[in-house]
Amino acid sequence: MQTAITAKVKLGYNASEKQILRATLTKARAAHNDISLWAFHNGKCTNYMTMYVACADYLRETYGMTAQMTQSICQEVASKYKAQWTKLRQHQENLKAGRTKKKYKGLDNPIKFTSANVPYQFKRDYSLPKHGFARIKVLEGENGSIVLPYEGYNKHTTLILWGSQANVKLGTAQLWYSKPKKQFYLLISMTLSLPDVQAK
Repeated sequence: MQTAITAKVKLGYNASEKQILRATLTKARAAHNDISLWAFHNGKCTNYMTMYVACADYLRETYGMTAQMTQSICQEVASKYKAQWTKLRQHQENLKAGRTKKKYKGLDNPIKFTSANVPYQFKRDYSLPKHGFARIKVLEGENGSIVLPYEGYNKHTTLILWGSQANVKLGTAQLWYSKPKKQFYLLISMTLSLPDVQAK
């Protein structure tokens, strides 16, 4: 049996590192919106690989995006447009059934990302060089990545430490900023393989 868990760990950083994280988040949001604009003007595209082929060079040159980050962002944008197409089909069914007379406007304009996160793939865009520290890809600064300390719920940080063991598999992560707390976090997804319990 497998269980999915998302660990929210609080990142530690100084003033200059905070600016690097903020700039990275700003660029990622802009990248989401650039791809969304391209998708809108190309048939409200829902194929992330089509977006990737068309936009990868632009995002690398403009924002310094890695190929993996670009692919992840394209997948997020494609998912949003797929959801809007699904809602449009449902709306058309409601029109035919006479359940509504309103026009569906979800695809009238490009989908806007106002608080996009930075998507990371384990061992490609982020890694855990030692317990309590994370190395993450950034889009600002000279080195392309920074190593930051983190802290969080003890059960979750222990599972992160066990990430190299067979029963815990680390997955994707996201750089996320909490406006109320004015704090950057790393959201790390994990899959736990638990033994099946058979009823006696």
